[in-house]
Amino acid sequence: ANGSTILLYAGKEPSADKETMPDLSNLSYQTARDRMAALGLYIKTSSSITDTAAQVISGQSVAAGTQIDHGTVVEVTLVTSDSGMLGRY
Repeated sequence: ANGSTILLYAGKEPSADKETMPDLSNLSYQTARDRMAALGLYIKTSSSITDTAAQVISGQSVAAGTQIDHGTVVEVTLVTSDSGMLGRY
């Protein structure tokens, strides 16, 4: 359906293993995406990614420490970091 998210697994069934959701707070989108991918997890955001050096994750749809299935997509919220704005006019 229009606006739906599709996750396609190619080659084999997703693992039935569980992972512990990490705390993504204050990480850049790219760092969080890489950390999640290493665990077999995914992230998405409805925020615009405009400046990867200045934006950090301020919230996540699954609490840190929660056991989740491989392949789970977690939504994150991005905000502009104050430290990323230092020296900008």
